[in-house]
Amino acid sequence: MDFSVHRPGPPLSVRTTLLGDEIGLLAPTGDIDMATAPLLAAAFADLRKEHAPRAVVVELAGVNFLGSAGLSCLANVRADTELALSRLTHAVRRALEVGGLREYFPCYDTTEEARDGLRQRLSASVDRSA
Repeated sequence: MDFSVHRPGPPLSVRTTLLGDEIGLLAPTGDIDMATAPLLAAAFADLRKEHAPRAVVVELAGVNFLGSAGLSCLANVRADTELALSRLTHAVRRALEVGGLREYFPCYDTTEEARDGLRQRLSASVDRSA
């Protein structure tokens, strides 16, 4: 008897880049679940190591499923850096609502709006510390 799980297509791919000098972008495509959340965490760690952004936008337009492990990964990222979510799919919105995390993450319709929102929050934090 075979109890293996067949998953069509690649489990998860994550594109990383910078949106200006201080803001990184993570753009995962696929399902974020118990098996793939470590890939998202590794992509975030690589982005921080290579570019040291002060904030990160996570563009979720390519995410078909976001499980509790994915939500936990995003919460851990948010604990370490300023974070905003953009281009949420219905599945992602639903996961955030069911998980009670909709208000925990700043969410934007576009990646540009998320970038601009993070820039405002970063400049406000600099102003408060001066």
